[in-house]
Amino acid sequence: LWLSEIPDESYKRFIRDKFEEHRRSIDDDAIDFILWWTFTHTYYTQIICNGVFANCGDRVTLDKVKQVCENQLDMQRFTFMQYRNILSPVQWQLLLAIAKEGAVAEPQSQKFLQKYKIGSPSSAKKALEALLAKEMIYTVEREEKTAYRVYDVFLMRWLERTFHV
Repeated sequence: LWLSEIPDESYKRFIRDKFEEHRRSIDDDAIDFILWWTFTHTYYTQIICNGVFANCGDRVTLDKVKQVCENQLDMQRFTFMQYRNILSPVQWQLLLAIAKEGAVAEPQSQKFLQKYKIGSPSSAKKALEALLAKEMIYTVEREEKTAYRVYDVFLMRWLERTFHV
């Protein structure tokens, strides 16, 4: 049994109401950014909202939310950097490429492999299987195709921010 996603409008109203219960305001664009940045994933959304609530005062703006997001990534950077040491170079490059793309439906296509300098389709296949086994990535159905995403949203956002391809 799978839980269905919370619709963005319901989630947005819930977040706004929680802030208003404590006589605080949060701008709509700040909430929209939180939901976009966390992919509306409850665990990550809650962490960011808790950080915003604890650190942003009575009026929360988009800039304040972005700073909380940056701080969250900075707090975890040492953990994230260790992943580079435990993954093979091809696994690391594939993980980085998937993070940069957000979701990848054809990780063994020549275009994708060349763009991110990953190597051969067989190397990519092995790296993909290893990343799945290590739960660094997962599959999601997207437009009638299976796509791959980075499992940890904060890791994905850190990779996006930190490494340029």
